[in-house]
This record gives sequence, structure tokens and C-alpha cells, in this order.
Amino acid sequence: MSRSRRIFKLIQPQVPGTVLCGDHLIITPTTDIARGFFLDTTSRKDHMMLVRTVMPLHRPFAHFSFNYSQSIVGDCGALFHIDKQDYGAAAAVVLQKLGPHVEPLRKIQTTRDFMGHVAWMSGNRMLPFRTDLGINHYMLGNIQEALAIFRQLHIDLDEYSPATQQNCRTVIQQVLYFLENDPVGLRAVIESWRDENIEKLGLSASVAAPALRLVR
Repeated sequence: MSRSRRIFKLIQPQVPGTVLCGDHLIITPTTDIARGFFLDTTSRKDHMMLVRTVMPLHRPFAHFSFNYSQSIVGDCGALFHIDKQDYGAAAAVVLQKLGPHVEPLRKIQTTRDFMGHVAWMSGNRMLPFRTDLGINHYMLGNIQEALAIFRQLHIDLDEYSPATQQNCRTVIQQVLYFLENDPVGLRAVIESWRDENIEKLGLSASVAAPALRLVR
């Protein structure tokens, strides 16, 4: 069992409305956005970084994305000392530090909430952000805005590194095709990506029953 999972397993019963999903402590329910916490390894022995994660699920992912994550200050700057002989003490410190972040994350549930969360990033040129922005505009019914974003993304693709292009090119091309030819059909594609991400990333335990899923 990883150190992150060991510690969050001790913390989870003390944080109502959360569930342990792999190495992540996830706030429930997961609908369109995954929200939670992760303890990441570092180069410093017995020290980890506590990260609050916000991840839109509307495009394919092979693993958790930290594009919209933020580290939480610990007892050693951004690091937390993890004593392998006393996980209980480490869990108490981590719980104290993550506590103030639970309710703000809980409020980020829908596409509209996410757009508010990343509003400060307006003008950011990161390809994943621009892709997410376009998809979220579509999900909010802003079809022409989404179309403009994806047409520009298609033009700008060659400005990015081959690795970055590889991660987003297929999604950009597929979304642009649907926006131009079958915008109504795009919703089913995007929702299928979301559902695949939930299963692939081990988030199923955090999902509300279908009848309880939020209306955007």
C-alpha cells in the first residue's frame, strides 16, 4: 500500500463526504469534475507534497492530471514529513492542513463551477487549458465560442511540442469535426469520455447514483 493511501485511509473517516479512490482522497459526488487530495513523492527522503486536485473529466486521460492543482503548505514549506514508523502522526498533520480546503473544493461540482474556478487563467496559452475551455463552453451551450476556440486550436497546434500535440491532437480534431458537422452529437461523445475516465481512474466509488447526478 502506498504512503499516500495509508495516510488518507486514516483521514477519510474524519472527513465526511469523501471516499478513498486509489491513492487519492476524493470529495463526493464526482459528476463532471473530480476534486480531492493527493500526496506526491518528492526527492527529499521521507517528505511528500500535499496537493489539492481539480480535474475536469470531459476529455480522455490516461492518468490523473494536475493542470489545475495547487500544493498545500506543510511543516517544511511545501513538504510534509512522513514518518514511516508513525503514520498516525503524519495523518493528523495532513488532516489539519487539508481541512480548510475541503469546502471550497466541494463547491466545484459542475462545468459552470469549474469555469469560475479557472477564470483567473483567462488568456493562458497552455494547450490542455485551451482544450478544456473549449469543451466547457460547449457543455454550457456556447457553441459558437467553442467552435472559435477549436478552429484556432487546430491552426495553432504546430506551435506546441510534439508531446503536447500528441496528447491533445486527436481530441481537438474530433471535437472540431462534431462542432462543424454534428454539434448535438458531440455531447454523447464528451459524456462517454467522462464515463471512461471515471472508470479508468478508479473514481466509480465517488459517483452519485444516476438519479442524483447534477443538472448543469
